[in-house]
Amino acid sequence: MQGVETSSGVNDNKISFDGKDHHLMDISADVSLGVELIEQFQFTLNYQYGLTNIEVDAIQQRNRVLQLSVSYFFSKLSFK
Repeated sequence: MQGVETSSGVNDNKISFDGKDHHLMDISADVSLGVELIEQFQFTLNYQYGLTNIEVDAIQQRNRVLQLSVSYFFSKLSFK
């Protein structure tokens, strides 16, 4: 029977997953852009680029994240 075998474990400053060692900590650069429309909607676009190699003893692999969030405000409180 064929299948995918996974294993994980934490040791010192690295974690093992699927037979590969990964660093526990990642440093990234982050850029965000947000806009508020009609006083109730807010849209935010966020991009994160990993600056550190996440694999131990392997080719360069970095995390990259693209995130879009939409917010709706039911009511706004005004403090006067």
